[in-house]
Amino acid sequence: MSLLPKTASIKPGEKFDTIIVGLGPASYGAALYAA
Repeated sequence: MSLLPKTASIKPGEKFDTIIVGLGPASYGAALYAA
C-alpha cells in the first residue's frame, strides 16, 4: 500500500479521491469510518 504514505502529503480532498481510485472497495469502508 505505497499509495497511503504518498497521499498523506496532498490535500485532504485529493487524498480521499486518490485512496478511492487506488484501493477501490477497501476505500469504501475507510470512507464510512472517516465520515
